[in-house]
Amino acid sequence: MNTYYLVQTAEIINTQNLQKQKLLKNFKGICIPEKLCNDKYLTWIEKLFLARIISLNNSDGCIARNKEFAEFFNMSRGRCSQIISSLIKKKYISVRYQVEKKV
Repeated sequence: MNTYYLVQTAEIINTQNLQKQKLLKNFKGICIPEKLCNDKYLTWIEKLFLARIISLNNSDGCIARNKEFAEFFNMSRGRCSQIISSLIKKKYISVRYQVEKKV
């Protein structure tokens, strides 16, 4: 099984915000791979989160904050944190916290 990295940042620089806005304009939906759909160890919301993390994955991993997941899935940051923690506990993702200083 692949490992996907979720990086939660305190501040995302403006160029990344612009890229995010462009991506959201072109957003068509989430594709859930068949292997993920058939995974009996994940709830459906965990499958959706993992599919979203996979879709945001790039060479640096998935750089997203709980706030972005909360806005995307229309739920609280606390609930997003619980789902992400569950994915970590089940060893589907690992998290590396990164704090960027404001310039």
